[in-house]
Amino acid sequence: MYETIKVFFAGQLAIPEEELTPDAHLTDIGIDSLALVELALVLEADYGIPVDDDGLKAARTLSELAAVAQKLTARQPVEAATAGINAG
Repeated sequence: MYETIKVFFAGQLAIPEEELTPDAHLTDIGIDSLALVELALVLEADYGIPVDDDGLKAARTLSELAAVAQKLTARQPVEAATAGINAG
């Protein structure tokens, strides 16, 4: 997930990937709330699940952002499957 996020923001912010380190603070490299919404949309498209950008906004560094995104994308299908079983 970290690599996916790093490549996404390198393209969005025109920053060389090698400058985007795991401990880079999001505000220091120009990642704002709009960029996080855009990331959420990309993750939703790639994984086919809704991603809450509010959860992403809690992260302060790229590695924290990757960890939050990993949890969101890993958790969602299980919850959706459980909801479908419980609804029937």
